[in-house]
Amino acid sequence: MVEDTQLAESKSIHRQTGKTFYFATRLLPRRVRQATYVLYAFFRVADEVVDDPGDASPEAQRERLAEIREAALGNRETDDPVLSAFSEVREEYGIPDEEVELFIDAMLTDIDKSLGEAFQLTNFVRDVGEDIVDRDRIYLPLETLEAHGADAETLEARRFTDEIGDAVEHEMRRAEGLYREGVTGIKYLPRDCQLPVLTAAVLYADHHRLVRERGYDTVTATPSLGTIRKAALVARTRWHWLWSDDPEAVFETVSGISMNGDRSSAPGPGDPIPMR
Repeated sequence: MVEDTQLAESKSIHRQTGKTFYFATRLLPRRVRQATYVLYAFFRVADEVVDDPGDASPEAQRERLAEIREAALGNRETDDPVLSAFSEVREEYGIPDEEVELFIDAMLTDIDKSLGEAFQLTNFVRDVGEDIVDRDRIYLPLETLEAHGADAETLEARRFTDEIGDAVEHEMRRAEGLYREGVTGIKYLPRDCQLPVLTAAVLYADHHRLVRERGYDTVTATPSLGTIRKAALVARTRWHWLWSDDPEAVFETVSGISMNGDRSSAPGPGDPIPMR
């Protein structure tokens, strides 16, 4: 049975974070009203782990979600009033464990989007000139260009400047922050999927070496990995994986991108800038 203190905490969270829904919930019959307070608070507690992590690393977020999962399923004791209340409601209303698992898995998926975003951002910084010619688009964030004194008109003319180079470097560093986040999640994948995803991360990240070698000029030419280089990276990744099945250690060794560092607080990709 849900205790008064647990219900009070659930209602407080509901009232503070979902005012409109809270108002409507008060109109529900008592037999479902209290359970609704608890359900809303539980979803909010889990959601905040992903949407408002503060300084928490992706690893810390995953650990917190694992704790929430176990407490919600009644597999571990908790002093969190909302989680305790949810466990009671789950049993009372017969909420299937599978539904709880699916919800927490969805939260984990949100955390693990970093690697896909890193791949996309690598494409953006590598293909600046190509995207202008082939797609009439600039995918570098306008905020980043402006912050470094670059402008879309210069890019449209495919003229490279130091300011544009600074903007490309900034976005590339942001991508490397995303790689750090994403690679930490590889170990949570099925065992037979880990090496392929790790190899993809290494191959994408190696484009950063080429971009740096060009002085960040991806406006006048598009750097690309040769077949021999790709084969060598695949072989090196597999070799190090055989000796150390730690994705983070292998990625740092083969890609050259340090796993120590923070994700840059830069603007997101946003919408592409049309050329006309």
